[in-house]
Amino acid sequence: VAGHETTVNLIGNGTHALLRHPDQLALVGTDESVDGTVADELLRYDSPVQTSGRRMMHDVEIGGVEVPSGEMVLTALGSANRDPRFWGATADQLDVTRADANRHVSFGSGVHHCLGAALARMEGEIAVTHLVRRFPDLTLAAEPTHNARIILRGREVMTVYLGRAACPDPSPRRPINPWRSNDPDRPSRRTGRRQRRCRPGKAKPVRRQPRVLGFEPRKTRQWRPKRQRRS
Repeated sequence: VAGHETTVNLIGNGTHALLRHPDQLALVGTDESVDGTVADELLRYDSPVQTSGRRMMHDVEIGGVEVPSGEMVLTALGSANRDPRFWGATADQLDVTRADANRHVSFGSGVHHCLGAALARMEGEIAVTHLVRRFPDLTLAAEPTHNARIILRGREVMTVYLGRAACPDPSPRRPINPWRSNDPDRPSRRTGRRQRRCRPGKAKPVRRQPRVLGFEPRKTRQWRPKRQRRS
C-alpha cells in the first residue's frame, strides 16, 4: 500500500529525533501549539525518503554540469532539507516551532508532489504527539538500528521504555439514550410507557411446562359426559 512504509518511518524517525533532543521532546509533550509544525519539522530533519530519481526530458545545466536529455538523475531530498543556503545556520538543528518547516521537499514538488501528503502529516502528528503525551517518561532502551536502505530511510529496531502512563483528560460524557439505557423504568418502544419490572430478589417464579421437540403441549379440556335433564 502506497505510503505505509514511509509513514511508519516518519513516526519512528521522528520519535527517535525527539528522544535525542530532550528540550524538543518536553516542548511537544507540554505545548499543543506546536502540533501544526511538529510533523513537517520531523519530515525535514530526518526524511523517510532520502532520494528520488528523475529522467531528464531535455538538456539542462545543473551546478555547472551539462545533463543531456534522457539521462537519469538522482536527487538527494535529505540533503536539500538541511541545506544551510536555504534553512540558514539552524539547518542541522531540530526545532519543532520552525515556522517555515512545511517548505521541505520530503514529499517532492510540482507534478510529482505526494498525493498522500495531507494524510501523512495527520498520521505523523497524531501518532507522535499522543505517544509523547501519553507516556511522559518515554526513553530509549537501546540504540536503534537502521534498515540500511538508500531511498527509504527508517529504523529497523527501536526499543523504548514507556514508563508510567499519564491520566488522559476526562472526555465529556455522551447524553444517555433513554431507549438504550439500563434503566428498568425506561419507556417501552411499542407504547412509550414506563415498563414495570420486578426488582432483583423479588421476582416471582414462573412455572413453565416442559417442551418436547420444540413444541409446547397444548392444553386440552377433559371430556365429561353431558348431564341429562330431568323431565
